[in-house]
Amino acid sequence: HFAHQAKGVPRLGLTLPGLRTPRRARRHRAPAGLQSAMSKKKVRLSGIDVDPEQFAIVVQYTTETSHFDASGAIIGQEAAPGRKVIKVPRGLRPDEIPGLAQEVVEKCKYIPHSRVSEVEMRLAMLQEYEAQVAGQDPVQQQYQQQQQHLQQQ
Repeated sequence: HFAHQAKGVPRLGLTLPGLRTPRRARRHRAPAGLQSAMSKKKVRLSGIDVDPEQFAIVVQYTTETSHFDASGAIIGQEAAPGRKVIKVPRGLRPDEIPGLAQEVVEKCKYIPHSRVSEVEMRLAMLQEYEAQVAGQDPVQQQYQQQQQHLQQQ
C-alpha cells in the first residue's frame, strides 16, 4: 500500500482515522480581521507520549499560522496547540514494533520520519505496560498504582 514501506516489514493493519501522509505548508486565507495577501501554516511537533489507559500514542503539536501583506512582510502570527491520539492494537510482539512504528510515522503527518526510533520506544513502553498488567490481578495492580502515587508525593 505504501510505496516507501521498508522491505520485509509486514503491515499490521493499523487504522489511524483522519491521518494522512505529510504535506508541505499550504497557503490559507487570513481571518476576517487581517487583510493579508496570504497566510502560511506550519505544524511543529511538541512531543510524543503514551496513554496506557487508552493503549495509545499521544502526539502533541502546535500549528503556527503567519499572515503576510502584499509585500511579503509578516503582519500577524497565531499559534494553536493540538493533540492527536493514535490507538495501537493490543498484544504487540517485540518483532512487530519497528514495522508498526514506521506505519504510524507514515500515516501521521505530525511526526517527522526522523522520529521513528522515538515512536518505537513509546510502543515498547506500551508493550511493557501491557505485559506488567497481564501478570497481575486487578487488586494488586490498583495497590501498586496507589503506592507509586504515594512515593511520587
